[in-house]
Amino acid sequence: MVGFSLTLPVTRFAVPAFGAEIAGPGRSLVAVLPAAVLLIVLRRPLLPPRDCLAAVAVVALGSVVGFPLLTALALRSVPAGHAAVAIAFLPAATAVMAVLHARERLARRFWLWCAAGTLLSAGYLALDTGGGPGIGDLQLCGAVLLCALGYVAGGVLSRRTPAWQTTCWSVIVASPLVLTLVLVSGRGMPADVTPVGVLAIIYLGLGSSLIAFFCWYRALAIGGIAKVGQIPCSSRS
Repeated sequence: MVGFSLTLPVTRFAVPAFGAEIAGPGRSLVAVLPAAVLLIVLRRPLLPPRDCLAAVAVVALGSVVGFPLLTALALRSVPAGHAAVAIAFLPAATAVMAVLHARERLARRFWLWCAAGTLLSAGYLALDTGGGPGIGDLQLCGAVLLCALGYVAGGVLSRRTPAWQTTCWSVIVASPLVLTLVLVSGRGMPADVTPVGVLAIIYLGLGSSLIAFFCWYRALAIGGIAKVGQIPCSSRS
């Protein structure tokens, strides 16, 4: 929660200088070298074995590429506070996917409270947007779905392998796609880079993309994906 707490506000500092492609998924490139060094020092393989590759690819698509890219794009048109409310749908999406993919069983009371929280968030979001969602809201919905998918895949995989290893693998596996997105976007080194923007990218790369997920996937693995997945939405404001 601490590691994720400043992700959206800090992203708003990074987007004007670096663009959505770099401030979004591109930030994970900052984490590639530390992730590789950690795996080498602890004598673990740099790439996942074949039986883990599909799960790592899903984690990479959802948590490393999809969620950061879509939220960074959305933050060009909506404020961070609005985005945080939209991301409040993430716990419900995570719970549904945990049931479908991880075969978790949840009590009826859990679903009642989950539905109540989701409806409250939906009502507030409708009032905040005047009842009509914009392109930023659609991007945030896509971000939520991809993030939930990544959470479930990461939580399941972290029951078999250490959570930090799952995180490092996902960053490395995603790096070719992320690098391609950055290059295709045509974003060179912008002229308006500031020290604040550089610090923002460093925080997003090491804090939000790496260290926070060490703890997060471990928590999902030992506490239950659906139940633990109800926590972080309030911390991403």
